[in-house]
Amino acid sequence: MTTLDRYMLREMMPAFLLAVGAFVVLLVGHMLYTVVEVVVERSVPLPSVMKFLALRVPEAASMALPVAALLGAALCFNRLASDGELVALRAGGAGFARIMVPPALLGLLAALAVFVLNQQIAPRCEEASRKLLVETISKRRSLAFQPGRFLELSDAAWVYPGDVDPHRERLMKVRVFLLRGDDPPTLVSAEDAVFGREELLVRGGTAIAPEWSGDVTWGSVGDIHVSLQPEAFVLPGGSGELREMSLRDLWLDWREARTRSPGRTARLSLELHSRLALAGAALVFTLLAGPLTLAVGGGQNLAGLALSLVVVFAYYLLMLWGRLLGEREVLPAFAAAWGPNGLLLVLTAWLAYRLR
Repeated sequence: MTTLDRYMLREMMPAFLLAVGAFVVLLVGHMLYTVVEVVVERSVPLPSVMKFLALRVPEAASMALPVAALLGAALCFNRLASDGELVALRAGGAGFARIMVPPALLGLLAALAVFVLNQQIAPRCEEASRKLLVETISKRRSLAFQPGRFLELSDAAWVYPGDVDPHRERLMKVRVFLLRGDDPPTLVSAEDAVFGREELLVRGGTAIAPEWSGDVTWGSVGDIHVSLQPEAFVLPGGSGELREMSLRDLWLDWREARTRSPGRTARLSLELHSRLALAGAALVFTLLAGPLTLAVGGGQNLAGLALSLVVVFAYYLLMLWGRLLGEREVLPAFAAAWGPNGLLLVLTAWLAYRLR
């Protein structure tokens, strides 16, 4: 590593590390904001909340590292350009391609960190956070219910609570739909329901049982015991199965699914390519930072840095859009995941050509 490489890396690293910390705090804070209603209104224990947020840090870090690498490189180029050091480097014989080597090294370092996070750390934390949710909800099962929303309790029963009392572990103004095979479901309405060990006890109420012939049977009923399946107790937005798998497990599962379960292949392939593309984005961002910063105002102001953040925002929108199209199999998994990276590489090459 030459003196130039060490000099530029020392210039980029403080901004890079500071940006990683800032973005992780922002992302984890956003996660806290999304669950604050459940935390406050349903009295979830604070230690469980803090542990859950700590388990989300690796996922947040994998999203923050590419953007932090871009900011570190962009601020470095902006400072070197504003102080005239880039002119001195070019006059000393350092071509633009040579100057891009240190940002590329930072991008490779960030890409490796994202890869390691997505290979083992983030999936294990994802699994641990899911188990924490299940453990928390198993102690307070009303957490799985939301007023005005259906929840599948078992293969034969759905419940629709009008309100939830988390302090007394009680559902109020309950409607239970009991499936009857090919016949229309029976609707049971009751004032409240409480939890037993492995069941929901609907305490009295009115039952309506329609028939396809048009006949309807109704009347008062006694207590109804509805068995509960463990899968029902997952908070909205809970962990996904694929996100708990390491990259190696995804690849092995994908190889097996090609012959045994073709319908699952597309989902596995999309998840695998998306994680690898996110790691690749760290390198792409650092390669883009220099040309984009210098192309706007010659790096003499922060306009290039601001434009870089706009480009990053557009990248993540394209990434989400591509994933959506990939999940619907409108685009192949490779194109859906790597398309935004390819577009940024084309933009980088065009800007570098203009600045050569």
